[in-house]
Amino acid sequence: GDDGMNGDGLRKGDLVVVEECTPRDLHPGELAAFVVGETVQLRTFEFANGKWHLRTADRRYADETYLPGSPACALVGRALLVIRRLG
Repeated sequence: GDDGMNGDGLRKGDLVVVEECTPRDLHPGELAAFVVGETVQLRTFEFANGKWHLRTADRRYADETYLPGSPACALVGRALLVIRRLG
């Protein structure tokens, strides 16, 4: 993954526990894991105008928009817990 959620206190290298769910079960504003291309990204999920909007918390990264079912973006699930290694 990247550090696109650094503004929300999530850092590259953090371990995240993800609960598998369907897009229908995901609520707007929830933090979720997505496979985009060949990477896993944590993003804040929004659904508007029939599209998925993946919002970052770091202005260096652009928000991304996908049509549901697009092969370019797949939902893994909602983020439940962040674990950070000390040191």
